[in-house]
Amino acid sequence: MNQKICITWNVRGLGSLEKKASTKRLIRCSKTSVLFIEETKIQKCDDWVIRQIVGSNGNFIWAFAPAVGLSGGLLSIWDPEVFECQTQVIQRNYIILIGCLTMQHIKLQCTLINVYGPNGVTERRMVFNDLCETLSNLQFPILMGGDFNIVCRREEKLGASERKGEMKDFGNFINSL
Repeated sequence: MNQKICITWNVRGLGSLEKKASTKRLIRCSKTSVLFIEETKIQKCDDWVIRQIVGSNGNFIWAFAPAVGLSGGLLSIWDPEVFECQTQVIQRNYIILIGCLTMQHIKLQCTLINVYGPNGVTERRMVFNDLCETLSNLQFPILMGGDFNIVCRREEKLGASERKGEMKDFGNFINSL
């Protein structure tokens, strides 16, 4: 089986037909079962938009957090034959999906999280704290992806300035989970 379970992509705007076509190609070529899209920059999403992204052959379910103005926006899309979602928590900066992942006849209760971290230090810290608090009571494995707008080490990003305090916050967030 050459199937990818999850791909995350900061699309930097999903409004154009070109971006929707690129997303459709990504899903088709990668054979992904779960797609996390960050920075959609769209305020509304419906079945028509999803069909433009996954095509008419896809049997996908989705959850959406709208952009505020032209900032942010999250879209999580999944194949219900691979992931059966039982609970959704949708906030401006994250989508949490709690359910059962089925791969090669093995079922795993788990949590999938799509994150778009704010650019501001204080706002990002609040999102990380909120996620830690929300996830602290869960006993399931967590698969988290997205654009956190921070890195753990300076080498992870070209041209990144030295932001040791923010990188330490991010490292603490990762370790706490």
